[in-house]
Amino acid sequence: MANSPVDIPASLSVLKRRRGLHSQQNERLPKEGVPEGPSTPRSGRGRARQRLLKAAAELFCTHGYLPVTVEDIATAAGVTRVTFYRQFSDKAALTADLFREMTDRVLPRYAQITRLDYRDPIIVQEWISDIFESDRAYPGLLRAFTQALVTAPNFLARAQGFTDRLIDVLGAGIPAFAANREEPTEKRQWMEAWMLLYEILDQSNHAALQSGIATDPLMIDILADRFVEFVARYQGGVSGGQSRVARCVRVDVGSMGMA
Repeated sequence: MANSPVDIPASLSVLKRRRGLHSQQNERLPKEGVPEGPSTPRSGRGRARQRLLKAAAELFCTHGYLPVTVEDIATAAGVTRVTFYRQFSDKAALTADLFREMTDRVLPRYAQITRLDYRDPIIVQEWISDIFESDRAYPGLLRAFTQALVTAPNFLARAQGFTDRLIDVLGAGIPAFAANREEPTEKRQWMEAWMLLYEILDQSNHAALQSGIATDPLMIDILADRFVEFVARYQGGVSGGQSRVARCVRVDVGSMGMA
């Protein structure tokens, strides 16, 4: 995710002057928003929570994370600040929940590769292309999450935790990702898996925000090659891989007639 400055549109000032009004309560989200999820909960508490999340997503998409206040979100959701704080401790906590809901709904898209031929570079390219295309639908939210990473330390742990979850999901179907970070002999493999997936997620976010070299079509090819190489290197699971240092030592010793 890339950090970028935010301009506060005039419409946010208008919203601030309309505090206490509920006219926005039933407005629909713009085209960009949270992916469609389960139906609205029946309980009043659950409905208030969903309204707050939906209102925050709309405001974040329009204005970014930084200028939007708790009161802005409460007003747009048609609830009071008291109701907001009954649901969330602060704006960062709401944003973390918004991030969790979004990642819960897109996780199956990432898991698709476990049901495909993950050794085929063309199939892996198509899978990564699908991830990039999905993220392009939510540039506003991705930008807001990026800003939250900088200003809300607790949000960083939640964001990084998604990569951990993704390793577990892929590990259920791809042996190369089935490493245990707590096992010293598997830690390197787990870290390589984490870095690979983080890079795919990060470059997809950059592409959605039209940032840097991530927009170059070659990026998907490069990431696909790295994915296939990683899977091939650890195709036997946790015992199938070997560090570059270990391989070099074995070659050097063998060349001296000491193997």
